[in-house]
Amino acid sequence: MLSLPLSTVLVTLVGLSLALKCYEGQTKKNNKPTAVINCTGKYCFKLKVYNDKNYWYNNHTCGNAECKKDGCELDKFGAIRCCCSQDLCNSSPIIPTLISLISMIIFKLLI
Repeated sequence: MLSLPLSTVLVTLVGLSLALKCYEGQTKKNNKPTAVINCTGKYCFKLKVYNDKNYWYNNHTCGNAECKKDGCELDKFGAIRCCCSQDLCNSSPIIPTLISLISMIIFKLLI
């Protein structure tokens, strides 16, 4: 039979290994974040914000309050908000983000 301290450590390790891993922090343009955190929720979150000089930065974190499903959307301020549910899925690949942005702009123009 396992002792109480050993079983506590094992349960903690199993919980951490099952936690969703997300990138954390702020990056500029297409730089990939380096910090990784364990999230208690089901989603990772990335916010891509543009300014008037065609420059952008990204915020990466857990998506506990912001996310209800996988996908990206353009908010009313012109920022792109992305939620995803796989380990380390909230990095900054430029091509998928651009495709999402172009699709959202076309959709908004058609409505």
